[in-house]
Amino acid sequence: MPKKTRLSIPFELHKIKAQQIYQRRKAEGKDGNPEKDWEIARRYFYRHPNIVRVWKAKQVISKILQPGKRLWKSFKSLTNFIWEIIIFPFWLSFKLKTLFANPDTRLFALDIVKTIISLASLIAVIITAFGLFINYQDAIYNRKLTEERLITDRFAKAVTQIGDDKEEVVIGGIYSLERIAKDSPKDQWTIMEVLTAFVRKNSSIPPEIREIFDLEERSKALH
Repeated sequence: MPKKTRLSIPFELHKIKAQQIYQRRKAEGKDGNPEKDWEIARRYFYRHPNIVRVWKAKQVISKILQPGKRLWKSFKSLTNFIWEIIIFPFWLSFKLKTLFANPDTRLFALDIVKTIISLASLIAVIITAFGLFINYQDAIYNRKLTEERLITDRFAKAVTQIGDDKEEVVIGGIYSLERIAKDSPKDQWTIMEVLTAFVRKNSSIPPEIREIFDLEERSKALH
């Protein structure tokens, strides 16, 4: 015979049922205790296991739908806020007309109008300052991007020059690399490697000694 699986009753569901039994017992004037109510609730669920399964399924579905409910609440709150912003000017206009119509509240209405104008001016100043800040940051970024592009073009041209057969073109390329190294400190090491490779290639060092240096450099690079 297949072994019966023990029913797992969620604590929250068990508590709700035990509370219902307690309230019913008190309403009928019967004696008892919470422990007995808890045991009666446990027996009830063992006789009706489908109730436990349905409750668990509802809890799973609720957890799945919870993000959607939160999103809906956020959307609803945002919609209400936007609606209030749209309605507020009409409501304020109606209130101001009522206040201006009454001589006793006319000065108060003028103060409200002055306050609104001051707030509008302050908001305009803040928006303008924010726009200027964004434009300033954008200008700095574009300038850096332009400088990087110019340095890259100058570097590529200088490397081409030092590979030329004419001596004056090679000297011009070396001077260009020197100027780039001064303008762009982060490219100094790359420029030194290029110049070192150029000197090593065009020096009068015997080939066998050059091979020794190359092997040493490769060994250092690997370690």
